Amino acid sequence: MLLPEKFAEWEGFVSAWCLPDTHARFQARYEGDPADLRHFYDSLMPRVEEALAYLDDFPLEAMEEPERNLMNLLMSLSHVAYGLERHGAPRAPNAVYPSRIRLVRSVSPA
Repeated sequence: MLLPEKFAEWEGFVSAWCLPDTHARFQARYEGDPADLRHFYDSLMPRVEEALAYLDDFPLEAMEEPERNLMNLLMSLSHVAYGLERHGAPRAPNAVYPSRIRLVRSVSPA
């Protein structure tokens, strides 16, 4: 199982959105098809609080793969949500990222 059982309905998003680091998440958002981003956002947002509460019971350094995958999906969702809620698009108009800015460090645990 790729995700905890209670979030199994989201397993179709794991291959595209269970990304290892901040740079990969930014790149997926910036290069993503707006319709796919919207589908991902609309599918997860109604239960995001429930998913966050579920993850509160697991120490970050000891998460099993299903919980780590769920955390990575939620981290990707935060990137997608910012673009859609703030800009109404994957990237801000006239943004220079990713062509001129390269992330070299991340505080992301995954």
